[in-house]
Amino acid sequence: MSHIFISHSHKDAKHADRIRKILEKVNRVGWVAQHSISPAEPWAETIDDALRSAAAVVVVVTPNARNSEYVTYEWSFALGAGKPVVPLFVEKTEQHPRLDAKHGVDFTGGWKSWPRLVEKLLDHLPQPGTRAAATTGRGDPALLAEFDCRSGRFIRRGAEYKIWLWVENVPPESGDEVEYEILYPGFKDNPWRESLGKGNYRTWISSYGNVPITADGQHDRGAWFAGAFLYDALRRHYGNNPPAAIAKAIEIIRNN
Repeated sequence: MSHIFISHSHKDAKHADRIRKILEKVNRVGWVAQHSISPAEPWAETIDDALRSAAAVVVVVTPNARNSEYVTYEWSFALGAGKPVVPLFVEKTEQHPRLDAKHGVDFTGGWKSWPRLVEKLLDHLPQPGTRAAATTGRGDPALLAEFDCRSGRFIRRGAEYKIWLWVENVPPESGDEVEYEILYPGFKDNPWRESLGKGNYRTWISSYGNVPITADGQHDRGAWFAGAFLYDALRRHYGNNPPAAIAKAIEIIRNN
């Protein structure tokens, strides 16, 4: 049986765990990162895999979630992958317009009446046995990034690195443009569009730290999606053993 991915801020772990236990009472599997990822597993890749294989995604909506780039990445990834996304409003808060547009479930009245609330929640979720949206494989669109270096020196924009960004494995018959978005509240130039160019929608950004980035495109069979944190997009391009200067710059981004 496919699981229900529970997206939440780490500050709202108690809410997420309570939802997981409630789902268990009605024979549904709730996937929560802190319970489902072992210390030996790569965190980012495991979360992406769990999102791809989920029957649906429940977002625990709180002010903490609104300010969490990880939560924003998860529900944006899920929307791009064609998953049902159900906002669960635990606290009143302003949300991203794309999430506010989804018909959610109001849990702000408290948890004592959970049987009625669970009934409402299950009305929004696929029935057990419903197949999840098709998962992606090795040839799926993927975001890659590299530093702009010339004559061995990093090119900067102010204090930030200039970084090239593009999409590998662009599906055949894709449209002429893709829509990029940096899922960070302080970034104002969102979203923006880039042309296909030589086949990979190449663009550049300033580093901004380890921000989540998404790319949404269209091809003859519908929509496609790619998403990654900047650190992961850089590692995907440079591999596990980049030159020392590159490795140091990647770690700077990872820690910011």
